[in-house]
Amino acid sequence: MNQETSSPTVPGIKPEAAGAEEVKRFTVDLPTNLHVALKMRAATLRLSMREYVTTIIEAALNEQKDKE
Repeated sequence: MNQETSSPTVPGIKPEAAGAEEVKRFTVDLPTNLHVALKMRAATLRLSMREYVTTIIEAALNEQKDKE
């Protein structure tokens, strides 16, 4: 079963304002120690893990784009 979805109302993900960007889901398996560190850093920043990971990915992609 393919777990990727284009539904903006995926359980656990709050839909944004009307007309918001489409949402896709993917799964990443992490070593326990990395998962704990990620969760702790996100909590320290008062972000959900989803928000924190999205921020990190966006920053990395923007940095790469700036180098091109």
